[in-house]
Amino acid sequence: MWPLIHRHLRVVELFAGSISGTRAMMQSEVLHRLILACDISSSSKQYIENIATPESWSEDVKALCNERKHIVQIKDADIVVAGLECVAWSSQGRRQGITSLRARRQCVTFIEIMRRTKPKMIIMENVKSFALEWFCSRMEARLKGVYRHYWHICDGRSHGLPQRRIRLYIVFQRIDAVLPSMKATPFAWPCPTKRTMTLSKYKKCYRAYNGQEYFCRAHLAKVHYGRELNASERKQFKRVLKHAKKKGENTAKLIVDLNTTRSCTYGVDVMPTITARGAASLSYYHSGLKRRLCVEELAMAQGFDLEHCAFEGLGQCARGRLVGNSMISPLLGKIIRCGLKHLRL
Repeated sequence: MWPLIHRHLRVVELFAGSISGTRAMMQSEVLHRLILACDISSSSKQYIENIATPESWSEDVKALCNERKHIVQIKDADIVVAGLECVAWSSQGRRQGITSLRARRQCVTFIEIMRRTKPKMIIMENVKSFALEWFCSRMEARLKGVYRHYWHICDGRSHGLPQRRIRLYIVFQRIDAVLPSMKATPFAWPCPTKRTMTLSKYKKCYRAYNGQEYFCRAHLAKVHYGRELNASERKQFKRVLKHAKKKGENTAKLIVDLNTTRSCTYGVDVMPTITARGAASLSYYHSGLKRRLCVEELAMAQGFDLEHCAFEGLGQCARGRLVGNSMISPLLGKIIRCGLKHLRL
């Protein structure tokens, strides 16, 4: 249950990407206002405009420290959600860690923004190899006695997602914003679900047929999303339509149902971790359909709702990066809910 809230929650998304915190509140139908979104990517801005309307937008995190308007907005925020770049901390960046100048500067800039604004609650997500001790010591040195922090490593498979996505979550709560009755109470992380969600129990993805593009079914093994059919595939598709009409199926909107798919990577109903590079290249195959999953299916396996798969105006690589870099919105919603119980709103 969400705590009783009598007003719109003010949300700030730094390194916004696909605004996972805002999507988490949309999914939970919580009143909120996205007062500021910041990301250097133009594709992120396009996606955010498709599903939400932030009151302010900034492309440069460094410039936030010098813009009084944005400083005031972050000061007024109830929740700041930040997903710092994880490349330097992961295997794709050869685990450079704090030796990476870009990663270290990004962390220092973020801490400086928090020092000037001091929002009520900050939620961060990164890979499990993130330099937690170094970051928290820097945060404590610059904001001594201002925040209390808690961290936890969560697996998306244990919280309703059909993929192994192990991530580190850090929650900072401003001490003077914590309710007096909750100051001695530690942060309670959401409990894992009793039953792991698998692809065979997941959602459906719809794609309308427009005469040129078609998503494949079990017997259309070589047809992929987002491209025109060749001559042999058109013949095969006509046979499928003819067969479907005989059976009385609705051919105007055909269904790709994840109930029929299985991950051929592991041979089980759980996918490997969806990454930005993998999603952009559509490198996730499923043996049940013998084809690659489209970006929309990968997005739903990442916790997106179908109405949030609004990727109009974006190319395949941009869509893949948004999906692969996003946080798990159902889990993030649970963490936000647990954190709000401690705060004076």
